[in-house]
Amino acid sequence: APVGLAVSTARMGHGAITRIAVATTVTVVLVLVRIGWLVRMITRAQSRLTASETMLTESQRLAQVGSWSWDLTTGVMTWSPQFYELLGLDPDTPASFERFIESVHPDDRMDRVDRVQQALDGWRPTRERFRVVRADGETRLMHAEVAPLADANGRQTRIVGTAQDVTSSDQAQRQVEELAAIVQYSHDAVFRVTPTGLVTRWNAGAERLFGYRADEVTGRSAGMLLPPAVLNDPGSWHLSISSDLPDGGRPIEGLETVILCKDGRSLQVAMTVSPIWDGNRAGRYTGAAVIVRDITQRKQLEEQLTKQALHDPLTGLANRGLLLRQLERAIGRQRRPAEAVALFFIDLDDFKLVNDMLGHHAGDQLLVAVADRLRTCARTGDTVARLGGDEFAVVLEAVSETDARLFAGRLAAALLPGVDLDGTLASTRASIGIALHGWESPDDPGTLLRKADLAMYAAKRQDKGGYQIFADEIESEFTQRVELEAELRRAVTEDEFHLHYQPIVALSTGEITGFEALLRWNRQQRSPLGPDHFIPVLESSGLIAQVGEWVLREACRQAAAWQRETGQAISVSVNVSPPQLNAPNFVDMVIATLRQTKLPPATLTLEITEGVMVADVEQVIAKLHQLRDLGIRMAIDDFGTGYSSLRYLQTLPVDTVKIDRSFIAKIQEGREQAALARAIVGVGHALNLAVVAEGVETAEHVRLLRNIGCEYGQGYHFAKPQDPAAVTAMLLSDRHARSQPA
Repeated sequence: APVGLAVSTARMGHGAITRIAVATTVTVVLVLVRIGWLVRMITRAQSRLTASETMLTESQRLAQVGSWSWDLTTGVMTWSPQFYELLGLDPDTPASFERFIESVHPDDRMDRVDRVQQALDGWRPTRERFRVVRADGETRLMHAEVAPLADANGRQTRIVGTAQDVTSSDQAQRQVEELAAIVQYSHDAVFRVTPTGLVTRWNAGAERLFGYRADEVTGRSAGMLLPPAVLNDPGSWHLSISSDLPDGGRPIEGLETVILCKDGRSLQVAMTVSPIWDGNRAGRYTGAAVIVRDITQRKQLEEQLTKQALHDPLTGLANRGLLLRQLERAIGRQRRPAEAVALFFIDLDDFKLVNDMLGHHAGDQLLVAVADRLRTCARTGDTVARLGGDEFAVVLEAVSETDARLFAGRLAAALLPGVDLDGTLASTRASIGIALHGWESPDDPGTLLRKADLAMYAAKRQDKGGYQIFADEIESEFTQRVELEAELRRAVTEDEFHLHYQPIVALSTGEITGFEALLRWNRQQRSPLGPDHFIPVLESSGLIAQVGEWVLREACRQAAAWQRETGQAISVSVNVSPPQLNAPNFVDMVIATLRQTKLPPATLTLEITEGVMVADVEQVIAKLHQLRDLGIRMAIDDFGTGYSSLRYLQTLPVDTVKIDRSFIAKIQEGREQAALARAIVGVGHALNLAVVAEGVETAEHVRLLRNIGCEYGQGYHFAKPQDPAAVTAMLLSDRHARSQPA
């Protein structure tokens, strides 16, 4: 063959060989070019496939979607990277149906196996939701879709599926559903309106509140829900939702307004309007959500609480807080110099007597009656208030001083008639203080109230039942009283008090039968001050308890000393004020004093004023009986000037009545005065009481008192009040005189 080929080649010649070589080369080149093209195409396809796989993987990651494929012919299962991520497994974990089932929540496993089998048996795609337990222990909710695949011959060869983590979206959907249910069944009315104010949504709460069904309001203007006054108000809420506004719609929070119900009722409500935007604030304005809450009961409660906070619960009058507010407004309205704002401070006289004798219920009845009378005196627009206790106030505007005086007289006249309290006629007499706010004396409400209060006390000191207009002198007197109280407090701590003693004499013989202890005050570097001036301050300040206890102890000690020195049963009388007698420990204090001083009880006389009967009479009587049972004697001082009555004299365990000096001073003026003194003595004798006349100044007084049967006297005619040393000398001298032979 090689020889033949060589012979053939030789016969072909050189040209033919060249042509064959060229053809062969071209063929080779064409083949190589084709191969290169195929390589490029394959490379491009691989790049596109890689890019598609990368895009698919990234898309699955972003969408939290994993995919898997199960080759039924080989049994090989493959998972996408995101599927591994969904299960929380390491990418090196072998993919298998068994491993997948292990990741399914135990309660969902059998159902999951059944669904895959259904896909195989039924040749149809399935979709479902189930839970998986990730490798880290977290339970997540998956949405899965499974589809069978067949080859060209229709034979089922593969199953593919996807899984997506829908935990967050499921929770969000649940929240949306819960929120929708809350909105739908909320007690509040919730509805939605368009930018033009048309109602598009209407919940059950809105049906209950407004009375309209959803089909009755949907598509209609929200203006139908408003009363005409609110509807025509340029600032009304329904206008704020208009899309014509520069910002599309205005949010409104906590607006309190009025709505109109289907049945014509108007209700007070609190409203919130929230604009709704398509997407976010930068989107299109699509309307507003409106929430309406009925606040009728709340407003009624607020009004009730406001009334309670500013009004007196017993009388319904304004209280102190409202009075000061109204007073401030009245002062602010004052325009003319000739007109003033007048404040009347009204304090009932002896109101405590009603409470103590008839009870607090009767006292409340009296206060209500007084309030009604004050209302009838006031003009429309005037303020009538109860400040507390038995104190009232009235504010008048645009009045002169003359007007104020006339009004005070009208008040006094209105309060003068008694009030029938279950058969007992009680007095409503009052003392009135007036303070005027003028251009020359501008005061704030608190100062004006204080001035009216001071004027009231001045009126009470002058004559109960009257009135007094504030003047600077009143404040000066008050300042002096405050200073006097401070001075008395210092006097108590520095032992500036001492006792003088005035003898009580038998008018028939002139013999001294005892002494009355009288309190005196040694004021340091000050002029002397009589007990009539400082004892009322001791009582009002509460110092009387401490001072009174000292007086009793010192008087008993001195009397016991005199008894030892003279050998006589010298008695001593000690005044007891109502505050002392009302003290719970008064009886015990008296007993302890007698034991301490060793004074025989029979030589102690306690003098009480008729004022003690303003207090709880039964309690007073009980205490006096306790003391009387010990042998202590009792006397009523200043008889005829207070509240006593024959009934009290019959009930009280007293031994003596002391006729007030005011009767004795007038005993010489005529028959009437003498007859009055004789009547008092007669009353005392009729009740088997000894009678002592105070203020005996002359021998004529002694003669007249003897003639009407008065046994004892006390006064300057016999002796002035003296210090203990002088009294001791007097007693010793008297004993010496009596020891001499007649």
